[in-house]
Amino acid sequence: MKTVVIEVKSADESFADMQQALKSDKPDGCAHISFVSFELLWRVLTPNRWQLLQALTGAGPIGVRELAWRVGRDVRAVHADAQALASCGLVDKFADGKLHFPYDAVHVDFMLTAAYAPLCPSVRLMITRCPQAFGAPSRMHPGMVRPGRRGSAPAFSGSSGS
Repeated sequence: MKTVVIEVKSADESFADMQQALKSDKPDGCAHISFVSFELLWRVLTPNRWQLLQALTGAGPIGVRELAWRVGRDVRAVHADAQALASCGLVDKFADGKLHFPYDAVHVDFMLTAAYAPLCPSVRLMITRCPQAFGAPSRMHPGMVRPGRRGSAPAFSGSSGS
């Protein structure tokens, strides 16, 4: 099985890994695609583009219309996402327009540390607004404040003053 590892590493770490692989007689057998930051990873590999990679994994060359049919999306939107993936080198695009992701499996490898936690305030907001989607109980934690509210006063009282 041909596997690709998608990871978050600095350019220096990636270069050191490449030098180590060239020096050793036993490469790890996987291709590596590295992003220098989580922000870049999430910007390039949006949820819709992950969906395309999943459909392309192990499938061989596929045209954009076929790919759009497989993922149940509009051809134009799939074409735009496929162009983005091809322009950054994640998928191959042949002269006949077919797309190819030459791997049978994708392994995603990164570690989230405390240094990156302040970069994601929107995640905390999503957890606050949709706690069930993140496995939290249906009631909010007593220490959490709903967005748009202060204390126990409602955001809109609905009464007209006279």
